[in-house]
Amino acid sequence: MPKADIEVEVKFVTNPAGHQEPRPDLPNPMKRNKTVHYFTSDPSATVRIDFVPNPSQPSGSPLSPFVDPNGNVITSITNSDPPMKLQKDGEFSCRCFVTQNGKTFGWSEETPGAGGNHVVKGPNP
Repeated sequence: MPKADIEVEVKFVTNPAGHQEPRPDLPNPMKRNKTVHYFTSDPSATVRIDFVPNPSQPSGSPLSPFVDPNGNVITSITNSDPPMKLQKDGEFSCRCFVTQNGKTFGWSEETPGAGGNHVVKGPNP
């Protein structure tokens, strides 16, 4: 797999209720046209990032900074995907999930902080 411009590690953080939440360690802001890849320190684990509507963005805003070759918005990305190019500006909310040893940890009512906001601004100089 080619190397991404930005390697985003998904780390576990303990929330105030004592639950483990996977969160992407995002280097915001990120520049459009840079490539991004997600991973976690456990090479046998699977990472999934799901983009969801960001309530702070205007209605009709893109759901994700990523699009496929046909211009369709990509709303779910895994660590097995090749590096993806940031193609849209804005603030994009995601929910994060990590599957380890057959058990999935991620966004739920008990773990609402399992995710993050991708901030993408302007082209790469």
